[in-house]
Amino acid sequence: MHSLKNMHTSKISLWTAVLALFIMFESCNKEEQVIVKDPYSVNFLYDKGGVEKAELDQKLNYKNYHLTKLMEEAIRKKLDFDGQKTNNFLKGRSNEDILFFKDLLTQNQTGKGEEQLRDSIRFSLEAFIDLEGESWYPYVYKIKEGRGNGPLFLINSFNPDTEKEIVEGYTLDAVGKLELKYRDVSEEDIFGPNPIPVALGNDVYVLGLSSEDQEYVLPEDENSDSYGGGGGTNNDYVKLEYVKIKDKKESWLEKADVKFEVVTANPYALTPGDFLTHCGVNVGLGCYWNGSFLAHCNNSEVGKKRLLNREMGIIQTGTFANIAAYVIFEYDSWPAGVKVYEETINGATIKVGYRSYQLPYDEVMANFHDQNPFNLMNGRKLERNNNYIEYNLK
Repeated sequence: MHSLKNMHTSKISLWTAVLALFIMFESCNKEEQVIVKDPYSVNFLYDKGGVEKAELDQKLNYKNYHLTKLMEEAIRKKLDFDGQKTNNFLKGRSNEDILFFKDLLTQNQTGKGEEQLRDSIRFSLEAFIDLEGESWYPYVYKIKEGRGNGPLFLINSFNPDTEKEIVEGYTLDAVGKLELKYRDVSEEDIFGPNPIPVALGNDVYVLGLSSEDQEYVLPEDENSDSYGGGGGTNNDYVKLEYVKIKDKKESWLEKADVKFEVVTANPYALTPGDFLTHCGVNVGLGCYWNGSFLAHCNNSEVGKKRLLNREMGIIQTGTFANIAAYVIFEYDSWPAGVKVYEETINGATIKVGYRSYQLPYDEVMANFHDQNPFNLMNGRKLERNNNYIEYNLK
């Protein structure tokens, strides 16, 4: 009896091992990969205060949960996306049909007999408003047309292990819920000669967050690269003349939002015991994370020299000429964390905060004053060239 039991146990163990190998093999097949949603509680997903203190993977889950919930609601209501086209500007794109869920789901909600938004959907619409001191607005747009009824939904995400931005792919299950199907979707998977089957005959949508509401978004001057829009002729202020982005630092799905953040001070205002930020002395980081727009960069623009002539807010002539600390970085929307570049001069610490998943293109502390009491780098006519970026100041 004992030997029979051992034999039975051995068979179970063997079957378990075979099953494990089969599961492992299937998980490597990209087309069949199904990822189980992270098992965070529903209470957590509706707790803004808790999310602000959470780890990055939990924040990413929160973001994806509410974006997919909004999309599910739009599908449930059988909204006509093509009939709701708008021509807004978002993250450097123009002539694309960007739809903000705020408008898409609240249209015609005030008429008599119209369906009212459920509380959970209303929360999802506001899930990213006033979050960690900033606000973002969920949107959707279509990047590929199809004739099938099994659309693919893409969300830009981040892999903390590789420190790279990735694109996740969601599909609809049998009950109309979006489930994570592909952990890392490439551009070739969508537009290549052999796309994944779901992208071959179906619509492909992008779900994301914009740091600007559509009511306040203005299109970039498309001619600025050729004649230097935004520069002006005031030689009292430092201008960044040209830029060449060597490392896009963004997934294929997004254009890189290259921005800069500057903290300036008169050298004689730097006294021991003080620290300065963009918002003044001894102010926290919550008021300056976005930076000022410098350039958008897509894959085809990597490695190309672009004329900008953008003023950087640094005075370089006269009595009030500055010393300055600045960061050039690729801006990422929430839940990318806030990084800080800081330098201590004469006992005063200058802090420059910026929001990005990755390390910046450049960090500089320089002197633009006739006097240089702290022996800093000379910022006038500065030229910089590293593995990520090339640019000059004038």
